[in-house]
Amino acid sequence: MGRKVVISNRSVYHKYAEVTIEIPNDIKEDDIPQWLYDNELEYTDALDEKLSKAEYVFGFGIELESGMDELNPNQKQDTMWLMKKLKVDSHLEDIYNGKS
Repeated sequence: MGRKVVISNRSVYHKYAEVTIEIPNDIKEDDIPQWLYDNELEYTDALDEKLSKAEYVFGFGIELESGMDELNPNQKQDTMWLMKKLKVDSHLEDIYNGKS
């Protein structure tokens, strides 16, 4: 009998969901991340519900949405916000980690 080798594979699947919320008109562009952080109850349950119903798709999902094209090995999920009218966006993890 010959030698043995171990063959392994790690396949990655992701889910994607989005919700749309309104923020007050008097919130300045630079204050949007903090407002979202302070008011996370406005969207977290709805986002979690949509994620629970979303189908798994093969791959990291970085090719799907603008802004979600970075891989951080220490980050298990990526949540971002986008305001198309102002053409601004950011990762919510930045404010959770004190980077904003």
